[in-house]
Amino acid sequence: MGGIALVTIDRPERGNALAPSMHAMFRAVWSDVRDDPAVRVAIVTGAGEKHFCTGFDVATDEETSEVFINQPLGESVFWSPYQNRVWKPVIAAVNGLCVGGGHHFVVDADIILASRNASFVDTHVNVGMVGALENLGLAKRLPLGTALRMTLQGKHFRLGAERATRRPSRRRGRSCACTGCTPTSPRVRRRSGRSASRAGTPTPTPASRERRAKSDARSPREFQPSPRRSEGPAPAAPAAPPPGGGAGCSAAGGRGGGGPGGEDRHDLMDFSFTPEQESFRAEVREFLADWRDVDGFMCQGRAWPRVREMFRAMGERGWLALVWPREHGGLGAGLIEEFILWDEVAYARAARNPLAAGIVAKTLIRHGSDEQKRRWLPPIRSGDAHFSLAYSEPEAGSDLASLRTRAERRGDAYVVNGQKCWQSYTHDMDYLWLLARTGAPESRGRGLSLFIVDKNAPGVTVRPLPTMDGDQLHEIFFENVEIPERQRVGPENGAWGIMGEALADERHIQFPPGRVRKDYEDVVGFVATLARDSRWNAVRVAATRERLAELSVLALEVEMHALRVLDAMARGVSAVADAAANKVAHTIACQKIARAAFDLGGAAALADPRIRLIWQVATYETIGGGTSEIMRGIVARQSLGLDAT
Repeated sequence: MGGIALVTIDRPERGNALAPSMHAMFRAVWSDVRDDPAVRVAIVTGAGEKHFCTGFDVATDEETSEVFINQPLGESVFWSPYQNRVWKPVIAAVNGLCVGGGHHFVVDADIILASRNASFVDTHVNVGMVGALENLGLAKRLPLGTALRMTLQGKHFRLGAERATRRPSRRRGRSCACTGCTPTSPRVRRRSGRSASRAGTPTPTPASRERRAKSDARSPREFQPSPRRSEGPAPAAPAAPPPGGGAGCSAAGGRGGGGPGGEDRHDLMDFSFTPEQESFRAEVREFLADWRDVDGFMCQGRAWPRVREMFRAMGERGWLALVWPREHGGLGAGLIEEFILWDEVAYARAARNPLAAGIVAKTLIRHGSDEQKRRWLPPIRSGDAHFSLAYSEPEAGSDLASLRTRAERRGDAYVVNGQKCWQSYTHDMDYLWLLARTGAPESRGRGLSLFIVDKNAPGVTVRPLPTMDGDQLHEIFFENVEIPERQRVGPENGAWGIMGEALADERHIQFPPGRVRKDYEDVVGFVATLARDSRWNAVRVAATRERLAELSVLALEVEMHALRVLDAMARGVSAVADAAANKVAHTIACQKIARAAFDLGGAAALADPRIRLIWQVATYETIGGGTSEIMRGIVARQSLGLDAT
């Protein structure tokens, strides 16, 4: 009708639920919409007054779980216009409940109109399933916390149309879930038809666009997108995002708009780096070209002699003290430069950022005595002093406040007894950054203190704990180890707040996305060689390309998580929840990339030393640095407002 295609889900007796038998019909419909030049815009809605889409109809005989298990995921969810490559405007007219599969249409529509009785809900979690990806897509239109709450709480969190279409506050900078008002059900189709007529009008000529631009320029509500660097044409094959290739971050720079005329103008992240920052990146890459053989990121223990040499070379350039204040011998650079440095080092697989130059030095600068600064900062800056964290214990891994290693005050010294466990690279380090209890046993975090301990001090015993990747962690035993009072950092019983500050200093470099990009590129290279040598058929190649494309998107998502943390820190905003989400996304992405190599390459992946190492290292990384369960709890409490219960 007048260039508008009306697509109606017509199963009101089943709540307009989707069924596998409708898959082919939807593909045919979207093919017609895409290919018919007379169709300029499409409307998707549901028959009846109360139903748009109630997810998948699991009650029918043809829709058993076996149907989905035996089909590739990509084949079982091709319902929406976007999934079927329809690049014409689409309006979703939601006149009832939108749940599960219905979210495909909501997420992928250009305009969403909802009747007042419409609501949005996800029941995956209530039937024992993981929340679907379309809910993450809703974060493009909803606040991220709302989209995640819908995913985590299932039917217990129903988002009504009135709330979904509420105009966002300029302060929060959110974009709304649905465009326009919330008409009653009989009016939603008429309203969507009028919107479709406007959306389907022929494209204005260049001259009229120029006149419109000049007119808009006089408006105080003009939409001013932030400048972006021009990009070349997209590659035909899925490819990994280039290391540091244009996805950068600075404090909120651009301006965006959510409605006509930019009524919902809000700050957007600027993903570009400055020319000076890009110049620094080039300098780092040039430096790393001379250290291609280091390969200490995955297994630093085996590569430590070369890693230590490289750290000394970095110390000569001042890079180990890159962000230290100048009065303490640093270069006074910013967080973004520090991120670039260690992201490039991670992509080169050279090493992980040393704890001495980060957590230890920054804590000493903030809380150390003048004597401690004179004693420790110069050798840390030059790469001659290295530390291992002695935090975790056999009964206090994720809950450090319950640790038992005790430091008792005896005159002008402390005597330490206890055990630490799962420390990284202790056998190669010079000193221990020890967390011990100096308060009462029940004091929890209020009774902890920090100390510097010589690894070779009498009474210190370090034992290896071999890991599956051929490297090792360590356990440390303290038996009447005497520590001078001058080696206590900060006040007695004051370590808890100091540790929180130190962790905040390091959030932007703890999980560099360059490592994920490199894992992905290694897997792509392995699979490409295998496919060529084994002469895979076209079907297998196509399925493999699709799998690799999904992983490419995953690598980009990890980079965006990392840049959100960096952006928040650069603006002085708390990044606790963002950092927790980044850690979960980072480690899970590494595991999925490694798993894909084995799914696609089979036994050949096990025979490839690099691929085998990627899998071995990724397997246990969801534990180190805080388990994924702990990180998800932080996100749930701080981003979603959920109670611990």
